[in-house]
Amino acid sequence: MNKLVVSGMAVLLAAAGGGAAWWMTNQGGAPSAAVAVTEAPVSESAQAPTKASEVASAAVMTVDDAPAMAAASDAATQSISIERGPCFGPCPIYKATVYGDDRLVFEGRKFVARQGTHEARIPQGSFGRLIDIAKRHDFASMDAKWPDDKGLNCPEPPTDMPTVIVTVSAADLRHSVSYYEGCGGTRESERVERMVADLDKALALGEWIGRREDWYGKRSAPDK
Repeated sequence: MNKLVVSGMAVLLAAAGGGAAWWMTNQGGAPSAAVAVTEAPVSESAQAPTKASEVASAAVMTVDDAPAMAAASDAATQSISIERGPCFGPCPIYKATVYGDDRLVFEGRKFVARQGTHEARIPQGSFGRLIDIAKRHDFASMDAKWPDDKGLNCPEPPTDMPTVIVTVSAADLRHSVSYYEGCGGTRESERVERMVADLDKALALGEWIGRREDWYGKRSAPDK
């Protein structure tokens, strides 16, 4: 009869949790498996809040970082470029592109000091200053092509001059102007020339382009 009472108490205490496991161990009659079954849920429940907090923290970081990441991505897609083509003689042939994150990519093609593609970081705010120059000269209102298809904006231009192409792709300004440097003599053409001169001054690519006179007498750019 006493054995039945003790066995019944052991069952009740085992259901109650860890205290029963201690009592049964000291009585020498509790199977070791019962302890493992009792401890496993406790271990999982203790870890669950930690995992949940890690997930919540990661979610908060993702939400907080999203605007900055989007802004950086948007800046990297905005650009302003100035490109110069060939002429009769050693005119520098290159393309310089400044991106919204103030990154300069220079493509030296011919008759320049630095041939090939080069990339550099330029002073912060450079992209914004170049866009301001374009806006100050009302770039958006300029003819896209000089001379145009009918030659009305560039009558009787001289031959063998280079063409400069300025292209802007910004949030609030998208336009491109291809200007043959033989055009001139009108208020509109002079406005284009002043803008290009201001962009050249702001970019300060002298060391990248080099001196034109260094190429006199040479038929082409030297091998890289």
